[in-house]
Amino acid sequence: MAGMRPPGYTYTSMSTSAATSYWSPRHGTAVASMAAGWNYGIAPGATIVPLLQREIVYLHIHRHRGVDDASKAQAYRDYLSHFDIINHSYGARGATFLDEDWYKRHWPAFWAAFTQRDAPEKTIEVWSAGNFSRDRPAPEASLPAREPAVRGHYLAVAAAEYHYVSNDAVALMIAGYSNYCGSLPGDWNPQAHGRHYCLTAPGNVRAALPNVNPPPGAGASHLEVNGTSYAAPLVAGGIALVMERFRGQLSNREVALRVINTANNRGHYSDSRIYGAGVLDLDAATAPVGEVSTGTASLRAAIHRTRLATPPAWGRVGRHLAGREVAGFDAWNAPFWQPAASLFATVPAPQAILPVPGWDEGFEQRALLSHLRWFGAGREGREDRGLRMTLWGDGVHAAGFRADFPGRGFAAETDYHAFGFSGEVRERLRLGLIVETQTNQGARPAGAFGAAANSKLVWLAREHAWPLSRAGGVALRLDYLLAAG
Repeated sequence: MAGMRPPGYTYTSMSTSAATSYWSPRHGTAVASMAAGWNYGIAPGATIVPLLQREIVYLHIHRHRGVDDASKAQAYRDYLSHFDIINHSYGARGATFLDEDWYKRHWPAFWAAFTQRDAPEKTIEVWSAGNFSRDRPAPEASLPAREPAVRGHYLAVAAAEYHYVSNDAVALMIAGYSNYCGSLPGDWNPQAHGRHYCLTAPGNVRAALPNVNPPPGAGASHLEVNGTSYAAPLVAGGIALVMERFRGQLSNREVALRVINTANNRGHYSDSRIYGAGVLDLDAATAPVGEVSTGTASLRAAIHRTRLATPPAWGRVGRHLAGREVAGFDAWNAPFWQPAASLFATVPAPQAILPVPGWDEGFEQRALLSHLRWFGAGREGREDRGLRMTLWGDGVHAAGFRADFPGRGFAAETDYHAFGFSGEVRERLRLGLIVETQTNQGARPAGAFGAAANSKLVWLAREHAWPLSRAGGVALRLDYLLAAG
């Protein structure tokens, strides 16, 4: 959850600073351990960059009178560009140190940079709401209530703890020391800014605390701590997990809004004045919202209904897709992946009722049209040598074709709409044509693959036989087929 972010991988930053009234040599370590500690952290293994109140220094660089507004703004933009998330586990009891009006009047460019008003990719800032038992977050944490430019990427976090609500039942409820999330301003837009700028997370946790005077051989200790300082890094680390879950395909702002809008706001958590958007729920944030669909711009369908049943003639399509994935998108345009091979199945070849007349094992059937059910048509006994063809079918559930040829005939039937013919045009030379209107050699599409396929297939089959014994009991036979579809 750290520092410089190269292409293709998300890093975040975690501030381990504390305000003077709450500062101790152990506070930053405990905060960092909640975000990325191996034992207790919500995103173990993430990298921490301790900022050591650097952001406060930037907010107060107006004391350096020799630097102009534009240079200060560029310096702050450069600073933010290194991080996806900054956690602020500190706050002031009284008036804000942001001095908003002063910045807007004297440093408008710097204020635009600080609020990320024109930034194409927002750095998410997470603030502890404060431990003052007040009806709104501390001044720094409640900036979105006053400044529209920071809404959607600037979050406050209140703390909740488990309380007994009956003899044996406990419930996660707002902590007595925590500031509430407060009311929203009248111009708040839930569609653009999310349910609230504030949410709630557990504030009574076990964290890593260094021993100031450790005995020989002793390392860090893990103690129970409480405060909004520890609820905030749970949200910051949770946001990092959501970024990882969606492989960086969502913008930082989209991730922040997803965490806000999937918070648990059922039951007593529905009181937004206390719990804001609700209690952090990472299961909901990383699960699909609504139906997951896939496809193209012109054809989208639910991924669980998207399948393509392929005929044996196509080979094992799924085998060639090993290691590849297909993405579907939920109602909030978040991607979810599944193996591409899982979308394909092979249609088993049906058994022939009877072989094609004159062909011992139905050569054409086995070689080309294994998805059809064939049967013998018998002899017509006609003397004429002209070709006559009759198409038949009920037009609803089944269709097929029948062709009669001089001295020999056959028929084939299908459980979809098809028509065509096949017959011996010369001795041992057969010609065939089939048009399928709802499948392609037996392939059955569904969902994002479409509702129907079609195909046109023409073929020429030839048989050669050479007797190898005078009695004719042994012969060399060669069957071959040329087809275009």
